[in-house]
Amino acid sequence: MLRCFGSFSHVLKSTCRYRPSEIISTPLKETATKCIWKRNLHGPLPEFKVERFYGWDACERSLSSSECEPVTLKHLLDLAKSSPEYLLLWEEMSLGYSVQAGHPLLRSKVATRYIDITPEDVGIFAPQEGIYLSMLALVKAGDSCIVSTPCYQSLHSVAEALGTKVIKWNVKKGTDRWFFDLEELERYFQSHSPTLLVLNVPHNPTGAMMSQHDLDYVVGLCRKHNTWLFVDEMYRGLEDIGVPRLENACDVYPEKGISLGGLSKSFGLPGLRIGWIVSHNQHFISKILSLKDYTTICTSSPSEILGIIALENALELESSRK
Repeated sequence: MLRCFGSFSHVLKSTCRYRPSEIISTPLKETATKCIWKRNLHGPLPEFKVERFYGWDACERSLSSSECEPVTLKHLLDLAKSSPEYLLLWEEMSLGYSVQAGHPLLRSKVATRYIDITPEDVGIFAPQEGIYLSMLALVKAGDSCIVSTPCYQSLHSVAEALGTKVIKWNVKKGTDRWFFDLEELERYFQSHSPTLLVLNVPHNPTGAMMSQHDLDYVVGLCRKHNTWLFVDEMYRGLEDIGVPRLENACDVYPEKGISLGGLSKSFGLPGLRIGWIVSHNQHFISKILSLKDYTTICTSSPSEILGIIALENALELESSRK
């Protein structure tokens, strides 16, 4: 026992001999003596205000929820009866550790929702986890980051805690709709040359949308300045009737475009905690999957199987949400 403990102590010292400022990025699956992150928190992470909002579960009827009416487990399993192979996945599911990057079938199902995306371009995360790890991977102290606001708090607060200068690009209120002021965005690009641009489209909470022409213009700005584009697309599928659906960020900007998606909003399945990060940039995907070893390690097996069933029945679930 003492001999084993001594050996473990030696390994532990060898893996932890770096100070935080010395940690460097390495590819996935390299030896444990290599570290994967070179960042320091330069300030506290503030209290997450919306999650502390009193009353989420203390009232009979909530008018402030951000998701659709949740689906029941019975309803989801009833949908699976039309595809016995998926019901069998549920019944014979192992409750051991799942695949770190996500169940292969789940990643395949997600990939089909995009253009020219392979399962290897997809990482499965809880949506909040995906935001957190993406910010850790993309920005550092001294960088500039433009964030469309108002927005989900972590889309700006994680970068701020890392010492990144966050420029808030506010959605504007017009006579009959909210809109994104692209002239203002161009001025911000010219004065800050940001490392990262963070968008939320369809926009929560205003419902503001971009045209495809506007999104292409934004991508052009990002290309010109070599800027990463992270788009929170969690509300994709809940556009107003008649409003064209935008192409995904990962598709229109394959070099540095990142899409965040998931089952919480349009599918009405927030309790599964299933989301995904999609990008053609394999270095980025490998980096956030490496960081995942320090958060959840892997996703819940029951949630992944139920997520596969949901995506197999996406048309019915999403159409019933509107």
